Amino acid sequence: MKSSWHWLLPFTLLASAVSAQETRLLSDFSVEGDWRVHPWNKARGEIALSDEFPPSLVTEATAPRKSIAATVQWPGGKDFAFFNLDAPATGPIPFRVLSVSLWVKGSGTGHFIELHFKSADNQDVKVSLGAMDFTDWRKLRKDVPANAKQPLVLSGIVTHNWGLPQPDKVRFHVTRLEAVVDPSQRLIAEGGGPLFAVDVAAPNGLVGDDGRATVTLRLTSWQPDEKVYEVRHALTPWDGERKAGQPIQARVRGSWQQNVEVPCPRFGPIRLDAELWEAGGAKPLATASRTLVRLAPVPKLSAEQRLKSPIGVNGHYQSPWGSLARMGIHWGRDYSWGWLKGGEKAPMAPNGVDFRLTLKAAEDAGVTLLPITMRSFWDDKKKAFIEDEAAIAAAFARLGKAFPSLPYWELDNEADLASPNHRLALSNYMPLIRAAAKGLREAGKARVVLNGTAGIHYEDTLALLKSPVRDDFAVVNYHYYTGTTPPELAVEDVNVGAERRRATLSFLDQLRRINRAAHDAGKEAWLTEIGWDVTYGAAVGERLQAIYLPRVYLLARWCGTDKVFWYFDRDVKGGKIKFDSCGLIDANDQARPSAAAMAALSAFTADAQPDGSVDLGNDRWCLLFKKPDGGWVAAVWSVLATHPMPKEAEMAEAAYDLFGNKVAAKQIGPDVTYLDLKKLPSLWEAQRHAEWASPTTLSIFPGGNAVAEAMTGEGALSWEGVPQGIALLAHSEGLGRPTRVMVTCDPAVEIGSYPIRAVISGQGWRRSWPLALRVEPPVLAKAQPYEAYKPTTVELRLATQTRQEASIGAPQGTGSVEPTAVTLEPGKPVSIAFTASPAAKGPVPLALALKGGVRQTIVVRPQALDVPSARAIQLDGKLDDWPAAAKLSREHFASTSGEFAPDAWLAWSPEGLHLAAAFPVRDLKSGDPKWFWDNTSLELFVDTSAGPHQGWGKASHQFWFTPLQEDGQWRLYAGEWKRSDAIAATLYDDKRCRAAVAVADGRLTMKAFIPRDALGGVAPAAGSAWRAGIAIQRIDLSGKANAAWPMLKEDGLLAGAQNLGIIRFAQ
Repeated sequence: MKSSWHWLLPFTLLASAVSAQETRLLSDFSVEGDWRVHPWNKARGEIALSDEFPPSLVTEATAPRKSIAATVQWPGGKDFAFFNLDAPATGPIPFRVLSVSLWVKGSGTGHFIELHFKSADNQDVKVSLGAMDFTDWRKLRKDVPANAKQPLVLSGIVTHNWGLPQPDKVRFHVTRLEAVVDPSQRLIAEGGGPLFAVDVAAPNGLVGDDGRATVTLRLTSWQPDEKVYEVRHALTPWDGERKAGQPIQARVRGSWQQNVEVPCPRFGPIRLDAELWEAGGAKPLATASRTLVRLAPVPKLSAEQRLKSPIGVNGHYQSPWGSLARMGIHWGRDYSWGWLKGGEKAPMAPNGVDFRLTLKAAEDAGVTLLPITMRSFWDDKKKAFIEDEAAIAAAFARLGKAFPSLPYWELDNEADLASPNHRLALSNYMPLIRAAAKGLREAGKARVVLNGTAGIHYEDTLALLKSPVRDDFAVVNYHYYTGTTPPELAVEDVNVGAERRRATLSFLDQLRRINRAAHDAGKEAWLTEIGWDVTYGAAVGERLQAIYLPRVYLLARWCGTDKVFWYFDRDVKGGKIKFDSCGLIDANDQARPSAAAMAALSAFTADAQPDGSVDLGNDRWCLLFKKPDGGWVAAVWSVLATHPMPKEAEMAEAAYDLFGNKVAAKQIGPDVTYLDLKKLPSLWEAQRHAEWASPTTLSIFPGGNAVAEAMTGEGALSWEGVPQGIALLAHSEGLGRPTRVMVTCDPAVEIGSYPIRAVISGQGWRRSWPLALRVEPPVLAKAQPYEAYKPTTVELRLATQTRQEASIGAPQGTGSVEPTAVTLEPGKPVSIAFTASPAAKGPVPLALALKGGVRQTIVVRPQALDVPSARAIQLDGKLDDWPAAAKLSREHFASTSGEFAPDAWLAWSPEGLHLAAAFPVRDLKSGDPKWFWDNTSLELFVDTSAGPHQGWGKASHQFWFTPLQEDGQWRLYAGEWKRSDAIAATLYDDKRCRAAVAVADGRLTMKAFIPRDALGGVAPAAGSAWRAGIAIQRIDLSGKANAAWPMLKEDGLLAGAQNLGIIRFAQ
């Protein structure tokens, strides 16, 4: 390993006119990549090191004589624009800062320049240095505002165009940033060592094609004397062993840095971890790390080839298109184009941004842009699109003429979320489609892409494909997010608003269905948002993000999706909510491992076409892609376990790993392996077009029938695990045509889900598909919780399309039903009343019988529970110490999934409430516990007041408990949400509550104790009663499911204490 030494001017006393003041150097701008262009600037620009330097500046002989030259393209217009430089991480200035100064060679244009800091209370502190209306070198100095709470942290240099509406291209230089401090006012205690950092100058941390990279080890100290430290560092590749480098001695007085060459012989990420030690230290003073990413080379595509590429990404203003193109990305979906509004000033936006520059930056990098006219034609007051078709058509004509090279325009982004009920009114939407198409046809050849919907809205899309505007758009457009679930197993969309759209079809089934509908209508189908969070919300971490990325692109294309756009290009700086950490580039502008996975995906499949699949066994995937030269790429991976690579893989010319490195493929694991084949093995060729062509969930009613399809090729179709009473009859329409399967269900088959398997077999090969046969309830029932003597309404709604006569009754002694016989018709709900007797305890199963022999049970849950006392419950994850009367059976809970039926326990003592829940889990993941709604969780709602109960009063509480894995160990994290004025603010990691968790043998057990002081000082007492509710959520490989007593959140549990159940404290 080679290294070279570079010394910076120390933080020493430069000049002092007053004994209580010292001048300290904050930056000399001599290090490449130290200062960076802010990614969200409203004015475009670039910076570079320069030899320009103030001739009059007196420096030490060894001091660097460098500056930063900034070139800025100021947009025209009245809107405020800025060009900022982000400062390197230097930590807080430990002394009180009196004033700051910066040497500036001005632009002569009058643009303003400021120094920005963060105060101790996280406020922005601005120090204006005035206008740069000069062209020579000048030292600009200003006092720090007296009200700024110190210590201060340098955040950047800001320039802006206030009062300068004219467009302009300017150049200015900066050097020697200093602070006058009062060393007698030390604001940070001494000790702890100097500030330690590892930096890399390469754009976004991407290693050059030659595999060489340099990182800079940097130390900054405010100590006046020199001190010797030791820097120890090590390199760790993606799956390699940690390799320690030679220790480096650092003699620090003020600041020190050394460059270290990092060898990157393989594609993918490599992490450098560094530790700072002092002599005799028992542990490092500080640690720092930096990940470098080397990308596999990707082919340069022509503009025509890019049109066919499926590889896209979502971006925003000033996306780093050059870096994204190196990742093999050919399409950029850009939200910032909504700033153009109706194109009245196109190519300029009303805010002064020149979108010619945006387009040029992308096209120069080899990226085709998909502009989104986000909210450009939206009426916020009406929650609908504007209705003036002539104005819309004129706007799109202006936009199309201003940017004739753009092939598509997207109408909006998730406008459905801004609409009532999160669905667009098609009568309002279709005129927008028609008018946009008219305007674009007038301007040129650009075509319309539909609004990207938050989720897959199949019925609405089908209606548009059959509507009068079906010829006015070219692309069906949708979004989907799977949370922490792998894409192969996903059944729930966790996108905003998806909670109201519970689906029985899996993610892949939904893709197949909507893509088939689009293609049958002559349209393309694009998945324009998909991604996984690394840090926030339903986060999976960097490793799984990189693993899932190629798998979802490959799966989507196999399902017929024409283009896939990853969300997002970069993390949202300062963002801490769901989807803010999905970037291929993190908030520090460093590429993630997923960037290298994207490059390999693009290199192997961007110009290849999906053409079948191969069955390698359970849990394994093998998708086939036909290359333009006639060869094949087989993408192979598994989901839950590792397996041996099949012998057919030996026919491959070469095998490549997730990042494009040549490997000897011996195992199938979660990382994709790419096999390069000149021709397919004969058994793979024979079976590649045998496919199950229908959803993997088959829904049928007792006494009913359903139709499914399979492509059997030259194979024969058979079945495994079919329950008694189910018949499947297949009819083939000939080779190359789908085989239709008629499924019939006997009326006596019990309602529920049955695992079956479809098998297609041929000579020497066999393929199978696990299917879920769901025998659905023919009547949908919605019942309010019951109370003795009070009629409880039960609404019955027919799920089938055939009129039915039904009778209904209650078990003897539990109460009465009125009426006992009803006629059910499609689309016409019928209400009955159940009146419980005092003898009714717990859930009451009402028996519903349909003519024809179909039987169904409707459970009515109790409004009140008798909660026993308990004093000997241990918080150890076991359940054998709970009194039997404390258990709530599965029937107590309303559930969003028939497969999710948790058990729960509730008990009391004079000290507080005891709560527990247990249920099966598959591969439980730990997320951010503050985001309990995105994690497996247990919640208790309680109101300790005597009433009246309406809304959330001062005695209302909401506690949550979620499993959290730390250092390989599980604990149950507790919190109290601010549901009312019972607490001043939400309490995170609530230590008042005690909790325990056990994860073993595929089952999760959560136990919690909520003390009286957390309940507002009120203690349970025998004979008293409170209001309460329990909500349980499971998020795992099975998807997302919820259960609650006395009702689901979506049915009113969150509406107020009036909808909670009653808990009576028994002895």
